[in-house]
Amino acid sequence: MLGSSEVRGKASLDTVYEMGKNDFCVAYGCNHHRAYGATCTFFTFPEDPEYFQRWTNACKRDVVYESGKRTKWTPSEYQKLCSCHFESDRCPDPKSRKPGNKNKIPTIFSHKEKPKRRRPNKLMIRSHDKLQEPSPTVSSFSESTASVDTVSETTNQHESLQESLRVVEAPERNGHDYLQTLSDRKSFQNFEDLSSSDPDFTKFFNSVQKDSKIYQEMCSKNQIFKMEVIQQNKQLFNFYTGLDLDVFNSLFTYLQRKASSMQYFHGERTTYVQPFNLDGYGVKRKPGVTRQLSLQEEFFSVLYRLQTGHLLEECSLRFGVSSSQFSRNFTTWINLLSMELELLCKNAEPDEDVGLASCFKPFPNLRVILDCTELFSETPSSVEYHKQTHSNYKHHSTIKFLVGIHPSGAVTYISKAYPGKSSDKQITQESLDLIDSLIPGQKVMVDRGFTIEEDLPCGVKLVIPSFKGASRQQLTANELSKSKVISRARVHVERCMRRIKSFNILRQELKLSQVDVYEQIFKTCAYLVNFQNPYLKSDDYGVSELKHNADT
Repeated sequence: MLGSSEVRGKASLDTVYEMGKNDFCVAYGCNHHRAYGATCTFFTFPEDPEYFQRWTNACKRDVVYESGKRTKWTPSEYQKLCSCHFESDRCPDPKSRKPGNKNKIPTIFSHKEKPKRRRPNKLMIRSHDKLQEPSPTVSSFSESTASVDTVSETTNQHESLQESLRVVEAPERNGHDYLQTLSDRKSFQNFEDLSSSDPDFTKFFNSVQKDSKIYQEMCSKNQIFKMEVIQQNKQLFNFYTGLDLDVFNSLFTYLQRKASSMQYFHGERTTYVQPFNLDGYGVKRKPGVTRQLSLQEEFFSVLYRLQTGHLLEECSLRFGVSSSQFSRNFTTWINLLSMELELLCKNAEPDEDVGLASCFKPFPNLRVILDCTELFSETPSSVEYHKQTHSNYKHHSTIKFLVGIHPSGAVTYISKAYPGKSSDKQITQESLDLIDSLIPGQKVMVDRGFTIEEDLPCGVKLVIPSFKGASRQQLTANELSKSKVISRARVHVERCMRRIKSFNILRQELKLSQVDVYEQIFKTCAYLVNFQNPYLKSDDYGVSELKHNADT
């Protein structure tokens, strides 16, 4: 690179004239090249550091990135400056050895000039020809209207419209001279005279009112996701939360006492137990600043995100809180809901044969129907974790859960989260809390993949469809009949699974950053199905036909 002492040492003079055929001019917009028959003279950059720097600065070839970082430009061996960039009386003489010959600086360039910064316009006082002797109040008002015109050019249009409306419609507010003048009754009379005498002002004022009305309507539309607005439409409320309004209020009443004393999630700092102050009723109150959302609105926002599956940033924008605050609210509430709903629904034992669909009545003492479901997740970068989460059934990385459903249709059990490679039998064997809750005489209905009869407590019967295995070619007529009865009953389990996955947050790929709360999210969605409209009907199938098939 030219600019080092080795390259510059090739020149015998401070300003050198070379006859290289590859020489070309480096000035911006100049395409002079010696090989193309240029008639001008080419000059090498001077060796003297001071004038070398002045030449390079005059060329303005430094690279400036968007981040503000600047890369210094240094000319190469073939990069020269032609004589076209020197004034006629200040062009270096390649044959001269005079000391002053090196002081020639290039000054003729075609650089792009930076746009000059426009100065703000001075405040202009609107003159009215028809008012020969304006009163002080009128002149003061004209200054205010002129200031509004100026602000409308430099600030947002809606802000200027709102400001102009404040000048006209809010005379009781003080703080500016032009507002004080409007407080006088005479100023209103002058304003009416001005509006009647100046058609342009009347047109301007009417446009301000029209635009302000449109702006207010736009602002009111942004409030549609407030709870008090949505609950006025019960169908819309069910669409955004998955629950009826009455059920929502009852569930919040059940959770309100514990929600008022819960400690909000703050990452690693959450492990620090902060003492809360007790009120007169013995309820712990959240310390700190006043909440932007009430407890009921926070509960509504959590159900809204579960049902719609919107991103964190979008939800925070709709509810008027920061992303970090909405994340804390969501994480805190999802942990509370998963624990409280699990205690409320887990291992529920309704009265025998009460509220059961007819398809389950051929199986008395049926305690639970078990099935596994898988949800897509992001692929881990680690090969070892990828092997554990890859599902041969879904051909994708998945998270797996064991779901237990009561014959009444209620979800009564949700296992821990398992990687997609785990088998149905393995997950059931490790769900000891479910197995230990079974008592002799009860039955468990499963699919063909759950060969867990040896793992059940003594006296617990396994209801499973028959399979022929490798030793025979087909099922017997009796086995086929029993399998059909079981399949007719198990079809409602698939309906329950679809109801759980109707929460749109479960239809998205699990982000690895959410793995700590995804188990709580799935549990909450599954147990919330119990508070929705039932998906089972008592007359799904004929009872007599099913009993006959089960007995045979």
